[in-house]
Amino acid sequence: MCGIFGFSLDRKLNDLDIKVGIDALKSLKHRGPDDSGYWVDYDNGIFLGHTRLRIIDLSKKNSQPMILNGDVLVYNGEIYNFLSLKQELKGMGERFFTSGDTEVVIKSLRIWGKSALEKFDGMFAFAYYHEGKIIFGTDPFGEKPLYIYETKEGIYFSSEIIAFTDNLNIEKELTQSDIELFVGLGFLPEDRTGFKNVKKLGPATYAEYNISTKHLNKEKYWEYDTYINKNDTKDIINVDDLKTIHNVLISSVESRIISDVPLGIFLSSGVDSLLIASVVKKELNKDILSLTVKFSNDEVIDESNDAKRAAEFLSLNHIILEQQENSLSIDDLDFLFSSYGELNDNLTVISANIISRAASEYIKVALTGTGGDELFYGYNKYKTLSKISQIKSTHDYFKGSSHWFHKVHRFIPNNKFTKTLFYKMLDPSLAYLYVKNSIGFNYLKELPALKDFIQSFSKYHDSDLLETGRMFDICHTLPNSYIPYMERGSMRASIEVRAPFLNKKLFELTKQYSSVAFCKNGQKWVLKSLLEKYLPKSIVYTSKRGFTNPRKSFIQNCFSPIEIANIVSRFQIPEFSKRKIKSSNVTDIILRYGLVSKFLDF
Repeated sequence: MCGIFGFSLDRKLNDLDIKVGIDALKSLKHRGPDDSGYWVDYDNGIFLGHTRLRIIDLSKKNSQPMILNGDVLVYNGEIYNFLSLKQELKGMGERFFTSGDTEVVIKSLRIWGKSALEKFDGMFAFAYYHEGKIIFGTDPFGEKPLYIYETKEGIYFSSEIIAFTDNLNIEKELTQSDIELFVGLGFLPEDRTGFKNVKKLGPATYAEYNISTKHLNKEKYWEYDTYINKNDTKDIINVDDLKTIHNVLISSVESRIISDVPLGIFLSSGVDSLLIASVVKKELNKDILSLTVKFSNDEVIDESNDAKRAAEFLSLNHIILEQQENSLSIDDLDFLFSSYGELNDNLTVISANIISRAASEYIKVALTGTGGDELFYGYNKYKTLSKISQIKSTHDYFKGSSHWFHKVHRFIPNNKFTKTLFYKMLDPSLAYLYVKNSIGFNYLKELPALKDFIQSFSKYHDSDLLETGRMFDICHTLPNSYIPYMERGSMRASIEVRAPFLNKKLFELTKQYSSVAFCKNGQKWVLKSLLEKYLPKSIVYTSKRGFTNPRKSFIQNCFSPIEIANIVSRFQIPEFSKRKIKSSNVTDIILRYGLVSKFLDF
């Protein structure tokens, strides 16, 4: 796990260029505090830099940049199946001088080219200099970040935007479309960043930068929806299917516990992390340190007692890390912007950093349950989408009445059944938007860029509302919000986080079944059925609570009532301007406009 930074300019490099590169690596030191290095081709204008967090093969010979026969690689991440790929390469006559995965990556790219990315099971973002080109690649789920800044002289790339903002004169360029998308989603989708000529490479992206022509070409090497005809999906998951899913998960976990440094698991009381911990202990016979943070802040749900009970049942070495950080301040606003580098309202990055800082005393690698909710329909919003789908299929006589119902939305009683029934008559493509923010729905649905974005996605994914919602989260919310909060929060504490559920083979397996199959026996029943093998039902079947973030105190401490009133006026938000606005009850919409305002002034 590391940080990478580099550039390719159409001129010879000078000492100032090298200083920019070295200073940028210092900006990324939190991602790799154990070592750093760079490779320079002065005449051809190329700088490739790397900061290292030592995880596998801790020796200097495994340091980066790695050079092989004129090729140069800087790489951030882990390739979990590197041992099997190494054996395959040995069978082709390759010899190895390290025991890590970096050498496997550079030799795989040299021999297999773009197709190597399809072979990798891992999380990664790399830059590979080869035959007059710089080749970039990102992992299938977007676990590792990569940003590219295009200029008249060439390109710069970095693991985080902070290396650009600290060392280059990049300009903010937040369009009206960007603002509308952020206000509706809480993040900027691929490939927007809010900075002029700075773009983020999305998941499963292969890109080539031709040094002589200065042309950057991008393509997807893996698509989420190209593996099975939806008409062929199964509506039933039987005992053999459960066994297959279980075995694939076990294999995924096994490959993700390879480490030459202390490894543990961030254990909550949720099904996902409990199942991973159970697999490690009971199937792989590995002792693992489990860590749970107990917050004294009332806004963050305390899962420590439930997690401790499960850990005792599994005979895990368990530690409860007590945190007394009860309030947030303007410093946390600074941390939010410096961590993401771009607009993002997922405040959980703050809690993730607190957890990681506390855990860094004991471990250097942590397993998490990230991805379990997306792959196995775990979020509460999916239950609502399921109800909407059911009502849609049984009330066709309401077709053609949507225009009238849009007008009378405000008169519909505010309870789950009537709201769900009402939404049957609305544009199905807006169902996800409604479920995400029903309070501000009337305002959000009038934002042109947001409406177009969601509708274009819904039309492309012509499945049921539930599957469409899940795919929206996998394609957009997961790589732009849920993954970044843990990735940025943990890397700020120099902790590597691995997510066994984010496995391409496991995801493709779930695509063989319909949403009905995963939801017909209750929320996330598939994973709960697997967990019953290890834990009593009293632990398995607890109500889902989720990991909350301290939103209320953040708003109270970072936005004064006067600031909020100014924000309402600045962005002309008529729906809220007539209300008496107090910082203690600001909606997501106000919070996001507030972050836009702070971002522009930051």
